[in-house]
Amino acid sequence: MTTTRPSAARTPRRVRSAIAAGVLAVVLAAAPAVPVGAATTATTTPAPLGTAPAPVGTPDIIPLPNSGRAPATPGDRGGWQQQVLFFSICGAILVGIGLMWRESRVKRRRQGRLPVRSTKNGG
Repeated sequence: MTTTRPSAARTPRRVRSAIAAGVLAVVLAAAPAVPVGAATTATTTPAPLGTAPAPVGTPDIIPLPNSGRAPATPGDRGGWQQQVLFFSICGAILVGIGLMWRESRVKRRRQGRLPVRSTKNGG
């Protein structure tokens, strides 16, 4: 004798997947709101009373545009080595995208999902 579960008690797979996705979304959304060890210890010391504010002419953390110095060696920020590396990485990404695009077109053509190119002479 085999026992079967009643069909009314079973939930469809899509419903279970939607519930799991919802729970995961709520957990991931709430995770940043609860930092580990929140407000247990002070990490900064307060400024003593009576101290003067910082003078206006002090440098900021983020420098203003065109306030730096020109690159003196090839490895400095903005030097030719950095620029070559940047454009090499961009080129490698573009080559990879082009190869994937070409391969997908070849495979779709083999499957018959893309029309074969015709020549100008109708051949």
